[in-house]
Amino acid sequence: MKRFDSSSNDSRADSEFDGRRIVIRLEEHSYREKFLATIIGPASIDDPYFEGTYLLKIEPRAAQKLSVDYIMFHPEFYDFQRTFLKRRDVVRESKGLGKPSLETFLQDPRLASDGLRGRVYTARRQDLIQGRTFRKNEFSVLAYGIITRAKS
Repeated sequence: MKRFDSSSNDSRADSEFDGRRIVIRLEEHSYREKFLATIIGPASIDDPYFEGTYLLKIEPRAAQKLSVDYIMFHPEFYDFQRTFLKRRDVVRESKGLGKPSLETFLQDPRLASDGLRGRVYTARRQDLIQGRTFRKNEFSVLAYGIITRAKS
């Protein structure tokens, strides 16, 4: 996989998750199949709301169906699947995890069977994708999506 260049003083410096594969399923979209995506790295967007948004490269089969090679994912909340969390106070449980993030989702063993829900965005301009730097008017919502961990 080709890595994007980033200078040492760049806030988008490579993270330990760059290159890791995840599974995505889109909701409220005609393409409902699960597909794999590779984490390229954090995206820099000129609005603090989008902090924690990641650029992902999607597998060729899904890319052909969606007519895009790259998507951005902005996490909004954890989707707890384990029954003991559903019976307990989920709000209290999620407060212990902090603001939903892809990093926490991939690192925290308590979330191994769960999902991470959020918005999926697209941008068509290759120069923006290569630089991973966007203004909020340079991309659009594709769908809501849920990320799960890829089986090793």
